Amino acid sequence: MEERVLIADNEEAVCAAIARRLSKEGCSCVTAKSEEDSLYYFYRGQLSMISSDIHMPGMDGIELLRQVNR
Repeated sequence: MEERVLIADNEEAVCAAIARRLSKEGCSCVTAKSEEDSLYYFYRGQLSMISSDIHMPGMDGIELLRQVNR
């Protein structure tokens, strides 16, 4: 099964760099620039991993992971 990774970061360049690297390792990546987008992708499908920036506007990365863990 292909690994599906959510990359949450408000900086597009950071998302793109991480996605490129993980894609080379065979992962399917989706990127999100906000907590709303992140939660949308989380509830939409199966994810193997979430990589989240800690310092994002609105909900920070720690709170995002708390939401996902519920």
